[in-house]
Amino acid sequence: MAALGFVDANGDADGELAQNSYLRSAERQFQKLISTPILGYTVSGERNRKIHFVDFGVKTARDGTLVFDQKTFDRTFAKEPDKFDALTLNVQYSDDPNVQVFATATSTMPTGEHQFTNHQRVSPTSSTSSISGFRSFNDVLVANSTIRFRSTSQHGTSRDLSLTTQAGETVAQFTTRLNALADLTAQTVTDLAGNKRIAFSIPQPNQGTDTAVDAVDTGDTLTMSGSLSNAITGVAQIHDYRNFNNANETIPQQFMSIRVGGNTTNFTTAVGGDLNDLRIQLNNIGGISAQIVGGTTLRLSANSTGTVLALLTRSITRASGGTATEVVVANPVTAVSNSIGAMSNHNSQTNESWQDVVDVGNFTRGDQNNNDSNTGVGGATYSSPSYTGFQFVTTVTRLTVSSMWGEV
Repeated sequence: MAALGFVDANGDADGELAQNSYLRSAERQFQKLISTPILGYTVSGERNRKIHFVDFGVKTARDGTLVFDQKTFDRTFAKEPDKFDALTLNVQYSDDPNVQVFATATSTMPTGEHQFTNHQRVSPTSSTSSISGFRSFNDVLVANSTIRFRSTSQHGTSRDLSLTTQAGETVAQFTTRLNALADLTAQTVTDLAGNKRIAFSIPQPNQGTDTAVDAVDTGDTLTMSGSLSNAITGVAQIHDYRNFNNANETIPQQFMSIRVGGNTTNFTTAVGGDLNDLRIQLNNIGGISAQIVGGTTLRLSANSTGTVLALLTRSITRASGGTATEVVVANPVTAVSNSIGAMSNHNSQTNESWQDVVDVGNFTRGDQNNNDSNTGVGGATYSSPSYTGFQFVTTVTRLTVSSMWGEV
């Protein structure tokens, strides 16, 4: 290779393959072969000892040529003769003591490293829950309501999370705090029909490994409990009667009728009375508050958000002429104690299972005691019709290993 790739810097005596990329690649591969340790052999009772070509006296000189050192060869042969198995015997091995590899002399298993993963999770999904029926994500929630989330797991650590609403907190703000809890994902969702809900999920733990093997794992179960309700955020109904001169303006005697919270009251204003006298009469009815605002407006306010009021006589006659007509400032608000429709748990997690994976061949598993959760002393034997004469056995199912085997 040195002669074929020789480059004559002073003349035209280049080798036939000077600057040839294939030759350079072959040189690199050869150097790697010489320098890479051989693995898989037991030397002096130590498993998987690294064996180098230099142990047999094969060395690379400074000029790049290979030389043979007889003294090194003899010393290795005398002190560690097991190393010479690497020159005469093919072996198969695993880097995990729980996985044992076996092969006949005629096994067709490809050489090199192969990965084996025991009980790998397939199609893991998250368990979900939801709270529906919100009017708006700006709804204010009743304070001190606690929602609790329990995640019951077949294969990992169960979790118990809870969160309590704060005074004045909206649905959107509560959702943000829910989403900040470890392992809980929460978001506000509006569907095509305009329905509003909070959706929750708890991701599955240990998504790559199995810690409590079952043939089919139904996954985590997320259970939500507690209560959540909307606070009443509206204002009381307000009606104004405007354009009076002042609070002492005379109100001619007149018949009036007012309806408050379903009850009708009829009365006659006082003879020679003024706007203040009318205010006092109205306050005596109950369920409403009458006051003079700015000296020119008579304001009637319902005492609660659920009270409906109205003057059945829509205007008040003034002594100075003209009338003060009813103006609705704020419409009636209907009390809603709880607009939350439903708290639902969705735990159909049956699409999750486990499988054993080898990155070559079509390996099948045979348990000597047919018990997936405990292979017992006999272990689980894996073999493949694609590679006759080759199989491996693992005695531990609750395991994820990276195993190496191959002919060296």
